[in-house]
Amino acid sequence: FFFKQKTAYEMLRSLVGSEMCIRDSLHPVEVQYNLGRAFSQIGLVNIGIRHFEQAILAFQKMKKVVKDHGIVPESFEEEEESMRMSAYNLVVLYRGIGDEETAHTILHAHILST
Repeated sequence: FFFKQKTAYEMLRSLVGSEMCIRDSLHPVEVQYNLGRAFSQIGLVNIGIRHFEQAILAFQKMKKVVKDHGIVPESFEEEEESMRMSAYNLVVLYRGIGDEETAHTILHAHILST
């Protein structure tokens, strides 16, 4: 049997449905982190970076809800860990492309600050 490998364009086209899954997920930070890892590992670093950044933004939104309403979801600690892992991966990726300044900013804002 022969399996055709999908092109990057075909993979991106199929993500439209996955974007809806992320929006409705109970673990949006973890979902974004996993997408970031997947894209980074297949060499689509720019897309991986976008998903890692979305993981951090999703966690910041979650923290705001906790602060404003005092509602702490059961998954809060796991989501925080996914955010930190996303930040770490961003630091590694930005250093890899030579953007030391952005890597330093992320390191201090999301990993060393707490």
